[in-house]
Amino acid sequence: MSSMAEYARILGTGVDDDWVVKRKQAAAKITEWYRGLTTLDALTAASALSSAILETYSLPNQLAIKGEATIQEYAPSFLRDGENGDLEILVVMLSAAVDLVSEESSNGGWNAQQALAAGLWSALWFQIPVTQAKLEKLRTDLLRASRDHVLAVANSSRSRRDVPQVGPVNIGQDSPSGQKVNTAFAKAVQPLLDALLENAALDREELDFAWWLLSDRSDTLDRPFRQFENGPRAVITGFDAALRLKKLPADAHRHMVQRNIEDDGEMSFDEILNAFGSDQAKIASIVKSPLENLTSVFPLLASIQTGKTTKLIAGQKFGAREWAAKSLLENAIYQLQFSSVKML
Repeated sequence: MSSMAEYARILGTGVDDDWVVKRKQAAAKITEWYRGLTTLDALTAASALSSAILETYSLPNQLAIKGEATIQEYAPSFLRDGENGDLEILVVMLSAAVDLVSEESSNGGWNAQQALAAGLWSALWFQIPVTQAKLEKLRTDLLRASRDHVLAVANSSRSRRDVPQVGPVNIGQDSPSGQKVNTAFAKAVQPLLDALLENAALDREELDFAWWLLSDRSDTLDRPFRQFENGPRAVITGFDAALRLKKLPADAHRHMVQRNIEDDGEMSFDEILNAFGSDQAKIASIVKSPLENLTSVFPLLASIQTGKTTKLIAGQKFGAREWAAKSLLENAIYQLQFSSVKML
């Protein structure tokens, strides 16, 4: 959970108990607003929030207006007056995000809560820490809560359901005889069928992933992974692995993706793009959805799509295993949001 009293220190002195109470109320309302977003809007919000931390604290106008109006419901004297006002809105909206992603997921489906958590983890993962220690504490809290939420969902959503016995067949005496039997039987067996279908889908995902591992080959580029240099192999392995998933990736998937990747020195994404050569265009042809407003959430995919390294990761260097893990997460989110793959 967030700590508004602690985060208030980001804004300096001059805050009291009344200030904290009113901003907590505003954050609670924004949390509920996040919960009602579409998954695409939640990813867009994650991209905007994470970018604002590194820049001038300013949010896109739609988000800033929402934050200002919500704070004014509880603190009518608040005004969005330059950098201080933008920073206060950002702190409240980030605190609200911490609260939402700190909650357990209500279900295993792809919803706004999971999209916000996944988008924030992806966006904050490679961010350079900010120099203001108090704001960095909030950023780190949000990164940790988002990561923990994604990993918890990735594991819990793959637990097999207990298969129930067929329930009692209850037939209403005032129904026509044929309809009575059909309706009652459907109600009795539906829980059994639902459990069997969900368990079968989880089995199918595991089998598809296992066959892909054994093949040790990129279907996207139609070549064995051993033919790629280490950096491109890391990115394409994560990319291909995500195509087999119907849910967010767990630690086990990351470990399997990294198994044949060597950390033989850090590299920039510019170096990886150059090493891809013509293969970059082949991968880009698969990443068809526009990512202009989502570059913080999808810095690798947006770079592959355009052929130019995005601002978030420009100049940064990481080991190949880290690039592989990031590629896995990004493409898993992309598949859930933009492809026909849907979480069960």
